[in-house]
Amino acid sequence: MLAAAEGEAPLMRRAQIAKYPCASLRISAMRLTTIEGDFLKRLSLEPWTSPPVFDHGLVERMVREDYVTTQATGHGVHYENTD
Repeated sequence: MLAAAEGEAPLMRRAQIAKYPCASLRISAMRLTTIEGDFLKRLSLEPWTSPPVFDHGLVERMVREDYVTTQATGHGVHYENTD
């Protein structure tokens, strides 16, 4: 292992990362607002296309963090959970 600053976890070499592929993954979690949680629950059942007047800012953070994918359509935005 490579030396790390005091108080930090040891750094891994590339060979060690190849041996343990999950070591290179970054796991992220975020606290969801009630609206975001309800939105993700709805998307877990089926994709959803927003009406033209939907406030997309309510779910912008989930799109930015790749929890949800979007595709513009002629009559709204199509939302789906990210695999």
